[in-house]
Amino acid sequence: ADLAMILSKMATGAKYAYVVADSSKLDRTALWKLFSLQKLGGLITDYKAPADFVNRLTKAGVKVHRTQKSRG
Repeated sequence: ADLAMILSKMATGAKYAYVVADSSKLDRTALWKLFSLQKLGGLITDYKAPADFVNRLTKAGVKVHRTQKSRG
């Protein structure tokens, strides 16, 4: 809870917030809301991010950057 409060305050003071999360963390309900979607400047995630989730963020104006699947 303390970390969530600190992150929320940091996001409040920023123009935009960026999230780095792997696909297992996406499209899930969290215990705390850190900031509004309007503050989300971008998401950096892996190639397994669900297409429907990525599409919803993109339509909301969020830049989504996905890694590519490794060839090895």
